[in-house]
Amino acid sequence: MSLMFCSICECKLEEDDDFTTVDGRPVCDSCFSENYHYCSNCDTIIHSNETYYNNAGDPFCSSCYEDEDNEDEDEYDEDCPNNPSVTEEEKETIIKLANQWLNDDNPRKFNINIKQGDYCLADLRTKIGLVISPVYVYGLSKRDEYELCVSPDIQPTVTEFLEFNNLPWQVTTGYGSRRIGISYSLRLDHFDEIIKLVKELTDGVLCAA
Repeated sequence: MSLMFCSICECKLEEDDDFTTVDGRPVCDSCFSENYHYCSNCDTIIHSNETYYNNAGDPFCSSCYEDEDNEDEDEYDEDCPNNPSVTEEEKETIIKLANQWLNDDNPRKFNINIKQGDYCLADLRTKIGLVISPVYVYGLSKRDEYELCVSPDIQPTVTEFLEFNNLPWQVTTGYGSRRIGISYSLRLDHFDEIIKLVKELTDGVLCAA
């Protein structure tokens, strides 16, 4: 080993001495501890005059300190009260929503499916909103023998709705699953009742027209 000296105190560095190379210059262990730090985030060697400290007293280089400072600003809300008032009802709601999120048991919701371009069906989907069990709704061509065409799986619900509301609409059985065809005259003159029928098919709650 060639003869070396500490670049700060100029003490002679023996072969077994502890020292650190800073910017290509040897620095003895004592001078290093007094003048330098390792960044707590990236381990870069930083001079004491260029060291930044967080609230816990950890040393950081300027770049890492700015990143940490920005994260703290993102997490801190100046308008947030230190001790917000929360009612028991609000606590129960928060716990319920948290459990739903943790258990992933909050059911997904969908728009009803419609045949594009048929009269009133776009408005029907807007009025119904998101539902758990969607149906496919389409417009019937003009017919004299029936006004509704429904798939076998939803026909009992449709029949119950019509009987419950004393509606004399003519129904025929179609094909497929969760499909309902609605005549132009019903869409034109009984739009409110149609909304309630589709809501019952999608929500499972008997509605009075």
